[in-house]
Amino acid sequence: MSEQPISLTWYVLYVASRCEHAVAKQLTRDGIEHCVPVQKQWHQWSDRKKLVEVVLFPGYVFVGLYHGEQHADVLKMKHVAGFVKFGAEKAVLSKRDLALIRQLGQAEHPVQVSAGALAQGDEVEITAGPLKQFRGRIIAMNGSARVQVDIPSLGMLAQVVVARGHVKKLAYL
Repeated sequence: MSEQPISLTWYVLYVASRCEHAVAKQLTRDGIEHCVPVQKQWHQWSDRKKLVEVVLFPGYVFVGLYHGEQHADVLKMKHVAGFVKFGAEKAVLSKRDLALIRQLGQAEHPVQVSAGALAQGDEVEITAGPLKQFRGRIIAMNGSARVQVDIPSLGMLAQVVVARGHVKKLAYL
């Protein structure tokens, strides 16, 4: 009877703000597989434009662990807040999702990651076009998003169709 090889399972770690690379160094030192996808993007300031390396999933490090091993050691690392969980279970990445995450850093155009899919009722900010930086609520979804924008001084609401890629969900803490 042959033994089954122990398989690597990929989890998501919460880490302290701007500490993704520090945690990655600790994981490398301990021989633990990990992924911190980054992308070089141009950032514009008032006085200059610079190519900077951007972490695509701020606050997260993806880590490959063997079942039952290394979990406690990872939690003891500096800057690690814990595992991302859904209910009582640790979030586990599928092979497909891990492959996608790894490839995002190779994308030709800048990648922006936001939490969750857009749905009716979500508060959003328009990120491009003539209504850039205005906020509203999604009232319908199809190929585009129908966004309702409040005009309080007139006591009116405007509904506008915006490309899905031109709205971002607002995260309220």
